[in-house]
Amino acid sequence: MSTTFVRPLADIRAADVAFGGGKAANLGELAAAGLAVPDAFVIGVPAYVTAAADGPVAAPSGDLRDAIVAHYRAMGHDVAVAVRSSAVAEDGATASHAGIFETVLNVKGVADLLDAVRRCWASATSPRARRYTGVRGLESDGAGIAVVVQRQIASACSGVVFTADPLTGSSDRLVLECVRGLGEAVVAGQVTPDRIVVDKQSLDIVAVERGNQESTLEGDCTATGLVSRSLTAREAVCPSLSESQIREIARHALRIEQWYGSPQDIEWAFDGQTRSWILQTRPITAFDMLAARATAFGFYDPLRSNGSRWTRANIAEAVPGVPTPLTWSVWSAGLNDGHRQSQIQLGVVAKGDHRRVPVVNLVRGWPALSVDLLVSQVAQIPGMDPSAFSEQFFGEAELVEPAPARVRTATALRMVGRAPINLALLQWRLRAVSETSRQAWQRDAWAPVVDPVALVAEAAQRFGETMVVHSMQTNVCQNLYQAVERIAGGRAIDLVSADGDLPEAHLATDLWLLAHGQISLELFLHRHGFHGPDEGELAAPSWRQNPEPVLHAARGMAGRGAARDPLAALDKRRAQRREAEMRLGASLPRSRRRIAVHLIAMARRAVVGRETGKVAFLQDLDVIRHAIAFLGDDAVWHTLDELKSKVALTATDVVARQRVRSQFAAQEPPLSIIEGRGVPESVGDQRSESTIAGIAASPGRARGRARVVTSPAANTVLGGGDVLIARTTDPSWVTTFMTVAGMVLDVGATMSHAAIIARELGIPCVIGTGNGTQVIPDGALVEIDGSQGTVRILELPT
Repeated sequence: MSTTFVRPLADIRAADVAFGGGKAANLGELAAAGLAVPDAFVIGVPAYVTAAADGPVAAPSGDLRDAIVAHYRAMGHDVAVAVRSSAVAEDGATASHAGIFETVLNVKGVADLLDAVRRCWASATSPRARRYTGVRGLESDGAGIAVVVQRQIASACSGVVFTADPLTGSSDRLVLECVRGLGEAVVAGQVTPDRIVVDKQSLDIVAVERGNQESTLEGDCTATGLVSRSLTAREAVCPSLSESQIREIARHALRIEQWYGSPQDIEWAFDGQTRSWILQTRPITAFDMLAARATAFGFYDPLRSNGSRWTRANIAEAVPGVPTPLTWSVWSAGLNDGHRQSQIQLGVVAKGDHRRVPVVNLVRGWPALSVDLLVSQVAQIPGMDPSAFSEQFFGEAELVEPAPARVRTATALRMVGRAPINLALLQWRLRAVSETSRQAWQRDAWAPVVDPVALVAEAAQRFGETMVVHSMQTNVCQNLYQAVERIAGGRAIDLVSADGDLPEAHLATDLWLLAHGQISLELFLHRHGFHGPDEGELAAPSWRQNPEPVLHAARGMAGRGAARDPLAALDKRRAQRREAEMRLGASLPRSRRRIAVHLIAMARRAVVGRETGKVAFLQDLDVIRHAIAFLGDDAVWHTLDELKSKVALTATDVVARQRVRSQFAAQEPPLSIIEGRGVPESVGDQRSESTIAGIAASPGRARGRARVVTSPAANTVLGGGDVLIARTTDPSWVTTFMTVAGMVLDVGATMSHAAIIARELGIPCVIGTGNGTQVIPDGALVEIDGSQGTVRILELPT
């Protein structure tokens, strides 16, 4: 039933790329090879050329509409289909065009099908497509686009298989990566999939690495589109593929490699009846993959001095996992330059000191702070206690000797000359950068982007400028908190809260108002939409882009009584803080009371300033996130310099970076790392411990069922009888904080974000346990003491 404009996939071959585009040509070859390719038809490039001749494309009409409908109805009644763009230049040797052109999954019914075709056509001339070709210096004369309409496979599990190892380039093995449900997340490198290595000759399974998946994408049973479903407890622990399924995919992969005569990157799926399907293939070159892998490893695990000390504490709140290249290139430039400039302006570092020692680096893929640099700088400041700084900032105490007297004297003289004026201007500068970032976010993050790369560069520069001020403010926070500790000792955590002025306190209040219908979702997002799960990662969507986590939290909060009102919690915490301040005053000589009150007030204002700076740089990041949405899915796999220089990554480059990132993400290193030493081995069964020690972060006791949650995107329903057990948090977790009795976190210290927010909302919190998520079973009855920093397991789950 071929026509001038529409052909069955069975009639398409590699030579028909000018009609069907790159994707259709590959699928036609696979079908011709006898592989199980889902039934499909192709709406050719001539149809698009005709539709676009008179201006903006509309939905197909006339004879073309009739041909499309006839092919669709031949598949069955309102059958679900995947509608995919297939550009002539797509899946080329120099650019994958991943995410540039439209794909609409699980389309049902004629009306939705015709609209999906229109969307695919329109994507050929979208600002994103034009910018993609311009940024990469690609020719635009091959911009014709076809559309593949393919039966949607209801995937029980899916993924990719490489016929050469993407991490080593070795051609004697196959590498499978798979997840439950649809495979879009694993293809884009957005989750850590299961990874299975198979010997090519024997088809023996030689290695298995379990990934991390908490939810799955599935087709909506009632309408066009996809829905997310949380995995059941059994699904979460069981492998996504059986051994026989692994070997079946391996045999298909070898057959496809033989057909094409070169190593292949193949997408596949198993449906609910355990039938395998081949969805796509593209060539890879082992030599190119080896070079790309070496580059990726150099980025994710750069050389470091032997014996140098690094910690993931504190920074894990900002960038909790292994970042994409664009994310890290923005963060590392901002943090390293911001820290250096702030130390110069405070007088800690001499202007003539040209040593560019990084304060942050990637260590085995994970962001880490240089313990050596930070502690050595604190040690040379007169009056600062580097040992106390280490415990407060990193959650670990160590005995550190002050710098020699001559070094401290030189530092003191520089600080006398520079620090007073810079500190006097600090609050003004903080307000200025905060207002600049706020205005830029409200202006740029909600509008179409004409020049995405220019906007990325502008927002990244603003991020760096914000980091200078934020770094200085963080120093002020540390110093003032230490001053309060000298007066109040362990009672400092009772005293340093922000009286409801923190940005996250306003977020919590607005969420409560949203849940009870007192403000609109639109207003909430225009105030707080730059937050989101893993908000430090540019590849992760913000609430502005996907408000579902906000709606989920609001629905869970709607039925809660007035006792969970954050305004009531803030009022209660304010009263407790004032009572603690009165008790401290009563215990001090009268001559010291005024000083104590003044220091506590300064410390509270400093905390607000620190969190205000955090809001500013998160807004800068969200502007970048918005800009790269116009550059395609592979933009985040470039570094900032590569984007600005219009470097065109090959598909092999992108795949190598995705796989190396996944490899490091599956092997989380310890919190503290000494270069040149192996990873410390655990001793004994840690789960036998009944008491876990951490750091006292927010006062009070709480008893409840432990709920181990590793991501705010998990949509886990928590209640007032639950104690949250998590690795680390960022500001988007406030929606979770508000519903629980208490919190226990693996990573952090007294001035970490989670500790500050917990104190503000009056939630008992223990932080810096190191391994709470591993040794506290989900469902166990626990009691936490936020004043003593302890967690007791009272009863194991049944």
